[in-house]
Amino acid sequence: MSAPDMLVGMATLNGKPVSADDLLPLALTNVGHFTSMRVDADGSIRGLALHLERLTRDCTIVWDAALDIGRVRECGRRHAAIPASS
Repeated sequence: MSAPDMLVGMATLNGKPVSADDLLPLALTNVGHFTSMRVDADGSIRGLALHLERLTRDCTIVWDAALDIGRVRECGRRHAAIPASS
């Protein structure tokens, strides 16, 4: 399976599925922040609080804007298929 094929159903931008071509301009722009997380079989994410803390801090530093943690959690649950009660 090629790298672009691996993105199918996995990568989203603003809640919509995207292709590698859709992400290319963002990858070449050098402004932003990123985190990746491994979801364990029980739905837990090791270090989630640290991921969210870093993203919140960097969002404030880079864009002088607050990060919507609720939205970040919602996106994470959707991609990990974690029930909203967790």
